[in-house]
Amino acid sequence: MERFWGSLKHEWLLLVPQPTRACMKQDVAAYIRYYNLDRNHIANGELSPVCYEQMAEKKVSGLT
Repeated sequence: MERFWGSLKHEWLLLVPQPTRACMKQDVAAYIRYYNLDRNHIANGELSPVCYEQMAEKKVSGLT
């Protein structure tokens, strides 16, 4: 979780102007989608968290 907050802060919020609280709320929601669906993670074999979990579920369901 700490890695997520660090990434959010350094990759997004400090680089994008945040004129209002509503804009920041929208940007944080967009970053969460990006982080989970599109951003590749080295620890996941260069896969996004969602892709990694889907692959893991396929492996588990293939064992049963």
